[in-house]
Amino acid sequence: MTRLLRDTFEEWADEAEVPADLADRALRRRAPWRPIGAALLVGAMIAAVALFVTWRADPVVVPADGVQLPVRPSPAPTDVHTDTENVPPAKLIAAGTMAVSAYYQYSAEPIENGLRRIRYTWSLYDPRTGGYERTPYAWVDVAPRPSGRGRRRG
Repeated sequence: MTRLLRDTFEEWADEAEVPADLADRALRRRAPWRPIGAALLVGAMIAAVALFVTWRADPVVVPADGVQLPVRPSPAPTDVHTDTENVPPAKLIAAGTMAVSAYYQYSAEPIENGLRRIRYTWSLYDPRTGGYERTPYAWVDVAPRPSGRGRRRG
């Protein structure tokens, strides 16, 4: 795509006809800027701004009757659960309606040729204990069905 654009622009540049005296005409038309004119323009602008600021009418404030504003949410949830004593966390971490249901840790094991193998250790939240428990699951493992639930077909 880039090559197509470059070729197209080169073709257009070959077809363009520029008069030989184009630069001279452009420079000739340019009028010299006089410092007196610039000073007058700046002075006029300052005067206009000063008049606008001093003669501006005070805004009229009208109370809004019958308008109900929506309830503002609190800036931070009031029910925050943290576990700052343990790294990694052992108790539930939550804020409002959001909670950390699982997390993982990783460790690097050296193998041959200077390579490293990354091993992940997952921990899932268990609501019965109120804490996180390590699991043998990996990225694509399927959690086993809890015993006593579901139908068994035989």
